[in-house]
Amino acid sequence: MGALLLALALPAAAQSTVATIVEETPLRAGPGADFGVLTTLEQGLRVDVNEAQSGDAFVRLNQRYYVRSSDVDRPRGTTTVQGAALVYDSQGRRVGQLAAGAKVEVSFRRGHLVGLRGWAPASAVHAPAKRIDALPGRWHTTGKLTPGGDFTGTVTVTQSGADYAFTAELELADGKKVSWSATAKADSDRRLSLEVNLDAPGLAGALSGQTKLEGSGSYDVRRYVRGTWRSKDGSVSLRDRWTRWSPANDAGQPGDGGSATPDDGGTTAPAVAWATKGEIKAPARALAVPGTPAAGHQKVEVTVEGGKAQLVVSGAGRLLRGSEALTSPVELEAGTHELILEGSADGELNLKLRADSDSLASAKTTVAVERLYLLLFGYQGTEEHYLVGDVGKTRNNIAPHLRGYRVVEDGTSYDQAKIDRQINDPAEHRKVIVDWATNRDDLFRYLKRGTVRGIVWGSHGFMEPFPGCPDEELDLLESRVWSSQGSDPRFTGHRNFVREWKAAIEASIKTHGKLDFILMHSCCTGAIGSYADEVWHYTKAETKARAIQVLGDPLPEHDKLRYNSFDALKSQAGYLKTYVGPSYYGFSDVSWWSIRRSLNPTR
Repeated sequence: MGALLLALALPAAAQSTVATIVEETPLRAGPGADFGVLTTLEQGLRVDVNEAQSGDAFVRLNQRYYVRSSDVDRPRGTTTVQGAALVYDSQGRRVGQLAAGAKVEVSFRRGHLVGLRGWAPASAVHAPAKRIDALPGRWHTTGKLTPGGDFTGTVTVTQSGADYAFTAELELADGKKVSWSATAKADSDRRLSLEVNLDAPGLAGALSGQTKLEGSGSYDVRRYVRGTWRSKDGSVSLRDRWTRWSPANDAGQPGDGGSATPDDGGTTAPAVAWATKGEIKAPARALAVPGTPAAGHQKVEVTVEGGKAQLVVSGAGRLLRGSEALTSPVELEAGTHELILEGSADGELNLKLRADSDSLASAKTTVAVERLYLLLFGYQGTEEHYLVGDVGKTRNNIAPHLRGYRVVEDGTSYDQAKIDRQINDPAEHRKVIVDWATNRDDLFRYLKRGTVRGIVWGSHGFMEPFPGCPDEELDLLESRVWSSQGSDPRFTGHRNFVREWKAAIEASIKTHGKLDFILMHSCCTGAIGSYADEVWHYTKAETKARAIQVLGDPLPEHDKLRYNSFDALKSQAGYLKTYVGPSYYGFSDVSWWSIRRSLNPTR
């Protein structure tokens, strides 16, 4: 929902459009004790309170935040307070505030708070300081001077080495002016001690004519800046609280939007002008595809208004700008930023946009690592007429046992675009890909994703030496299967060898561990078998010519040769099925029960 102090909307009378209500949440002091409503608007939050606790004017919101109005005299009836509104956490610690410009409409009866409604423009919200190194610059101050009463004003802080200088201009409620200056040194990274010089001609009467005094005090810099000092004679004391200055503090006076204005000769760089508004547009879901991360990329749009902001990224992924990976927190200037979300694991990716310690916007994307089962069919040649039955039998024996998985299929159109349009859909990270005409590019594009859980391959196949192998490997015949040419299973495409499959499958093992099963339904995927007499028959011409040159003519017979089959994939799957010699169209030689027994789709 974001920090409350940034989310309060403008008063209804000042809004030019009707506020759209997103959600209404009851405010409860206890079970069944509703005392108001917290309304979430597109523009922010609105608090409507019917009852509140007496004593200090505070209202508990969802048992998590407090809003307190300061400088309230608790009159009867309703009053509008234009002062500071503080935000407290559930332990009563102040975590921020709304500076002047915030409006809090408070209703009292018999001195007790009975209603509160608050609004604030984003420009009225100021992030507190956290450390002394955040002090240099110009600040808005509110507090109390004794004698004199409540005041508002500005403090300018400059730094020269280890020394700090304060210059303050204050205006009392009756319009009288007071100024003071101080030199300070740091006692720690969160505390300063200072020597003060006061000039208060407006208090001449209260101070018996003595308007120039010296004093001492200290300031703490934690989640806010707060300080106190007292004159040496004890006649004057001051307590105040600072927020970073902006034009919203001093209506009608020129300003720089919160940047520092050091004295002439100061050495301090201008303070950061933080953003006042921001928005994150991120997808609800994203895929993590470890082998080819770009397949799961989603667009993120971040809009920053009014100054600088930081985007904090945590959880199951990262952000990129183009091809550059960004390190959290990401520094963003005012404007619209087009970024890329890249998932990396199952979980949530959280994005939080902040200006200093203030929250401007947040978004959450659920990331899921892809899980694929591949039912692939390559070159069929003249046996293409078996394809409808073989694909149907394969799909019907496997897909129904993969609950929660979406079947993505090109069908008899052999249109690869049908698969490509759905495979990267983040709405479902679990899919069964049924490709009726798989060419080499598509085959290895699937495998390189690194998310495969099981494989069925069906095509013609055989054995031969690996093309381009060293001479000493020309007597080593390796199983290979034919992929389709383009998207037409009638024509021979490429030869795809054991070593290529094995290397590509490793990417999936790194992601999900062993595959459930691998079915290599092609001839000679396990051994040459009954094709021994034709052992050199389907070898590529150029490879065969090299073999004759190296091994002699006639070429060695089958029993003089070495072999490498798809049995080399045994360590990569829980169940592996290969074929010695022929495999048969119709898939009557497949043990579907063995494949189903191996399935572990939720892993």
